[in-house]
Amino acid sequence: MVGDSTDTGQDRLRLARNTTASECVRAAAAFVNSHAEVAVFEGDRVFVAASVKANNSVTPRAMYAAEQRLLGKGAPRHASVDGWLALPIRKKDSTLVASLTVSLGVATRDFEATIDGLGALARIIETEIVRDDAAAPDFLHHVVHGQRDPVAVLSLDMIITWMSASITSLIGRTPQEMIGRPATDFIHPDDVETTLNAVIRMSQGLYATRAHLRILGPTGAYFPVEVTGTDLSENPDVGGLVLSIRDDQRDLEDQRAIDRTEQLAKAIVSSLRDGVIATDEFGAVVTFNDTARAMFEIDRDVAPASLSPKSFMLESVEGHPHDPFSSSASTNTVCRLNSSNGEERFVTTSVRRINDSTGHGIGRVVVFSDLTAEHKAAEELRTQAMHDQLTGLANRRQLEHHLRKIETERPEIFVAACFIDLDNFKAINDVYGHDTGDKLVRIAAQRLSEELGPDDLLVRQGGDEFVALMVDPDSYEDTTLFAERCRVALAKPFYIDGHRHDVSGSIGVALAPADRVSRSDLLQQADMALYAAKDGGRNRVHYFDEELAVTVRTTEARRKRLKRSLEAGQLLMHFQPIVDANSELTLGYEALARVSTPRGVLPPSAFLENLTAKSLMWDLDQTAFGLSCLAARQLLDLAPDTPPFIACNFSSVSLNHPDFLSMLTSTVKSAGVPPEMISVELTESSAFEASNAGKRSLVELTDSGFRLVLDDFGTGYSSLSHIKDLPISTLKMDRSFVTALGTNVSERAIAEAVVRLANDLNFLIVAEGVETAEQLEQARRVGFSAIQGWYFSEAIDLERTLENWRATRAAVALPLAS
Repeated sequence: MVGDSTDTGQDRLRLARNTTASECVRAAAAFVNSHAEVAVFEGDRVFVAASVKANNSVTPRAMYAAEQRLLGKGAPRHASVDGWLALPIRKKDSTLVASLTVSLGVATRDFEATIDGLGALARIIETEIVRDDAAAPDFLHHVVHGQRDPVAVLSLDMIITWMSASITSLIGRTPQEMIGRPATDFIHPDDVETTLNAVIRMSQGLYATRAHLRILGPTGAYFPVEVTGTDLSENPDVGGLVLSIRDDQRDLEDQRAIDRTEQLAKAIVSSLRDGVIATDEFGAVVTFNDTARAMFEIDRDVAPASLSPKSFMLESVEGHPHDPFSSSASTNTVCRLNSSNGEERFVTTSVRRINDSTGHGIGRVVVFSDLTAEHKAAEELRTQAMHDQLTGLANRRQLEHHLRKIETERPEIFVAACFIDLDNFKAINDVYGHDTGDKLVRIAAQRLSEELGPDDLLVRQGGDEFVALMVDPDSYEDTTLFAERCRVALAKPFYIDGHRHDVSGSIGVALAPADRVSRSDLLQQADMALYAAKDGGRNRVHYFDEELAVTVRTTEARRKRLKRSLEAGQLLMHFQPIVDANSELTLGYEALARVSTPRGVLPPSAFLENLTAKSLMWDLDQTAFGLSCLAARQLLDLAPDTPPFIACNFSSVSLNHPDFLSMLTSTVKSAGVPPEMISVELTESSAFEASNAGKRSLVELTDSGFRLVLDDFGTGYSSLSHIKDLPISTLKMDRSFVTALGTNVSERAIAEAVVRLANDLNFLIVAEGVETAEQLEQARRVGFSAIQGWYFSEAIDLERTLENWRATRAAVALPLAS
């Protein structure tokens, strides 16, 4: 059997720093040429009372398997397990007290001889604890009082309960002056924390290094002492901590040097921006710096040893508990540290094991680096990367992320996308400036946000475009109603800086299963529906359907066909004559693009209708203009003195392109054609809706010698006052007016007014689409000066155009160049 805790405490005291036990341990270590120690049993662990690694203190550790076997039945003479040999140390009543434990090296001598030799040493150690207990108190009383080094007993609350007489010779105070008073009354203030740590560790049964303190003498001077101790608070005869106090004057200089080193190290650690916490080999906290104290809000009077590693628990970023002192804790882990005032801080932890000179682990150091500022800055960058800076709404990147998440996590639901575009926004931006435009966009964003459900997402796609994402709508009708609410919200007047602005919204809606939303199908369909809403007159909601899909597919097929044709050099130009209304002789030609394929020549309707790709339109206009200038060069060579004009069509994309004018001038120069021979033909709507830069380009091109032709007049703005806004040289009346000249009085009246104005302004006025003799006669009566249409000629290839021009020159008896 094993003695109770009270007996164990007494036995631990008897064997700790016992000369006989220490000598026997050294003899045992020499006998086996390995490690040896005396281990006092207590519960499921032991206290090392004597060891070849002498440290003058009692050290707890886990019980070895060989020692556990001694606790079994039968009172074994020895136990050998896993390279360790344990021999029992017992009292007179055979109570197991401790063991002489040695490590058996590979070269151990004869085992039985080893058992006999070590057994003899164990018996010698037993003599230290089997003395007559009745005589022990008087004996110990005389021995203790006769020691040169004073002995003191402290209660756990630091009250001096007993003191040996030798204290008087050390510091000049009697035991009666000190007993009953707090020990802190006699300890230098700077050493109180060190004392508290040592007391706490002793009371926990942990290994504590000797403490170097300064004790107050009767004159007010402090004496340096070295204190070691043992916890016998459970022993009813003692009831406290037994301390041995030794004069430290001899080692004062050495200690001062050590203190200076420790203070320097402490100052360095305290000044660190990082929090530092150190534990011993048993996981108990031994010290921490001021940064760690501030991080974990530890009061100034709290001693490190009174805290456990649980006082420094953290949370992972995901919210799970994180123990930075765990042996499995990873280095540089980002964790959350919550303060008492609710402030959230972020730290990284790094753990380092501390080893002694033999490689044995004696503790750990955990460093806490405050990354709150860096983490918040990174979070702010992530927020900025996922949000629009003007409105604070989600941006396209967050939209893509949100769609992928829905597709992965909720594939069974439906998602609706509403593509929203502000009508008339460009005009407000141009007239009132971008500051007003930005304010309007923010107000629009706020209005749309108010229509969202809790799971919906509003995204600023860019400029004046938004995408509203409805997650799991109840029905098709629910989606339609939501889009209509958004349209109504945008239709309300916007009041900005004292001005009222009326801006409507065109909305395209598409609905798709969630498992397809991130493949761009949903957004593409909503975008298609938006363009249909704009083409339908704006300020309306258009839903994507199969009919629209067919139209879009057809348009896409035309786009691809044109792109392939441009890349393959299959574009060619045909030319339709424009003739004098009276002489019926050719004045010039309109250049019209065609595509040559193995199956024949394709008209514009096969590749141009509904084409909106801006980059492709720019490429088409450049290529067509280059071919037209080469044809103009050949016509110029036939009649250098009186060449025909060539009318070249351009889209609004080209008109607003920053390189439009430079492209015109460089192309005619390369072809060797004078600018005066080229008429730049624009539709009425594209000319009057051009940006300010585009309108400046029109003025500059006429200043450079080019002519400006306004095509399809009457189908766009239908206001004669707009003609004066541009440097026009030619007006072409749309065919819809020409065909109605003989049948519609109002159409004829408009045509006559336009002709009179054109003649007053010295414009060439052309009637388009003349196909019959009757239409020709009506156009002559109204006063058109030039005619274009199938009545005279369809658009013809370059070879026939050259023949037509030769015939025209011959008709007026003008010589041709040889």
